[in-house]
Amino acid sequence: MKSIKSFLFGFIALMICAVSTPTTMAYSTDADLYDRIDQEMVIQLTDDDNSGSVDQTVLDNKRADASEVINTYLRGKYEVPLDPAPKILTNIEADLLVHSLYARRANYEIPDSVKESKKDALDLLMKINQGKILLEDQPDVASGSLVTNKSSTDRLFPDDTLKQF
Repeated sequence: MKSIKSFLFGFIALMICAVSTPTTMAYSTDADLYDRIDQEMVIQLTDDDNSGSVDQTVLDNKRADASEVINTYLRGKYEVPLDPAPKILTNIEADLLVHSLYARRANYEIPDSVKESKKDALDLLMKINQGKILLEDQPDVASGSLVTNKSSTDRLFPDDTLKQF
């Protein structure tokens, strides 16, 4: 009995780890970010330790957050994460990332252009979610086909028997 309990606890712990392990794939790169704001600003927005360099952990965490926002809008419509990522998602993620980095700093005023870019990015995601914008070369989850290993000879009851009911 004790071994069954320890097995179950181990199994449950393994399942919790599997569920909580992030499967987020980034849709953008640092280069996409630097197309929007310069590296000095990224340093100011991420460098909590005053090391004078970009805190890559902060940047990666915020990018993962932006990816998850995208995946949340696309889940159910497309199989996420999308690989390769359409350019529109790269732009959306970079815009969400910039806003998220500014939002980390209470003493920084988020520029209106950054606020507008975030709003536009979320509007695009909503339109993709609603099917008003379709992503190129991405199979629609709803267009999947049903596959079975059964044939008409595997049936328990033939048509003439079923017609009697």
